[in-house]
Amino acid sequence: MTMLEQIPAGIETTDDAPSTLRVEVITDEDRWSDVEADWRALFRSSPTASTVLRWEWLTSWWRNYGSTYGPDAGGLRIVALWMRDTLVGALPLYLRSAGTSASRDLMFLSTGEAEYEETCADYMDLLYEPAYERSCVDAVGTAFTSDILGTWDECSLIGMRSGSALANLSERLSSCGLKVTLGEPADTVYSDLSGGYDHYLEQLSSGFRKQERRMMRQIEQQGIAFDIPTEVGEADRALDDLILLHERRWGAKQKSGAFSSERFRTFHRDLVSNLVPQGLASVGRMSIDDKPIAVIYGFTCGTEFDFYQCGVDLEPEVKLDSPGIAVNLLLMKYLANKGIKKYDFLKGASWYKERLATGRDQITSLHIAKPSIKWVYREALKGVKRAAAQVRNRSIPGR
Repeated sequence: MTMLEQIPAGIETTDDAPSTLRVEVITDEDRWSDVEADWRALFRSSPTASTVLRWEWLTSWWRNYGSTYGPDAGGLRIVALWMRDTLVGALPLYLRSAGTSASRDLMFLSTGEAEYEETCADYMDLLYEPAYERSCVDAVGTAFTSDILGTWDECSLIGMRSGSALANLSERLSSCGLKVTLGEPADTVYSDLSGGYDHYLEQLSSGFRKQERRMMRQIEQQGIAFDIPTEVGEADRALDDLILLHERRWGAKQKSGAFSSERFRTFHRDLVSNLVPQGLASVGRMSIDDKPIAVIYGFTCGTEFDFYQCGVDLEPEVKLDSPGIAVNLLLMKYLANKGIKKYDFLKGASWYKERLATGRDQITSLHIAKPSIKWVYREALKGVKRAAAQVRNRSIPGR
């Protein structure tokens, strides 16, 4: 049976839009499937649309991760906002199962996984029709301050762009007795391709432009190939090469990379299968005599590309200054010719990202907690641990 809770929300809207939204919380997979066409239509018009809010990404994540991280109490908590029969807003949440902890935490779908298999979903947010932005944000506030979301203790909304409309909820939720905290912003870097590839290079140092020309000569003279498969089978084989190269790199450090998780691998195979035929995912492969030198993987949304992962041969059979930088440049050149204007490296500091980047953005988080006795106890415990750590630090010579 479809499990639903819904309340009317009489809320002001912008422009001349009608004033009443219906708030529905979807906890059942069958009901969620029913709104696929509505979700896709909303995604196409929402200014917050990103790869991690695509239908394919979210449903694949729930299919692969949901039974592990969100099995209790139905798990799903998709907030759907309706104007009559039109979906005008959506917030993809789930109730995370916290193992042995009794805490009931709401989170964005595709967040909250164990570190070894986390999907790193940057740019999660509320999807909304532009004319209904304020109405949708207010309706989400109504959901958090009513019982429509069921029983929960804390909510962690991580990976949002700085400036997300959800941050506007802070004052309202605080006035209703909830503890609201905005997380410290984290930097992301990107390359501006809006003027084309050559214009992008002009924004970099003369020394880097000289290195780029040298690498392109090395690629041409040694017959190094670069291709981006459009057939699922070929793209899947390129993904196999990425996994192999990525795991070799981590294995050399005696560590396990994200692709060591079967759930993580299956999740990305699903994405490749569903998004490559639509031109929304790219697995670029740089090779010599069909042997992979570097493989690069990412996603397109509108005129933006999100770089997700790269695997590089640690001992290539070619002379190439930096295979990792070279494969990024080859993909940038390809994408710029396709009309991509922004090449986003997402969160995660790295020297090569800084080398290639021409601009910065930020992502942030919003944490909401009900001040229950359990919450007060946890906060007090955190304070005790911080105080104990400070005492230990002061007792260590040299600190």
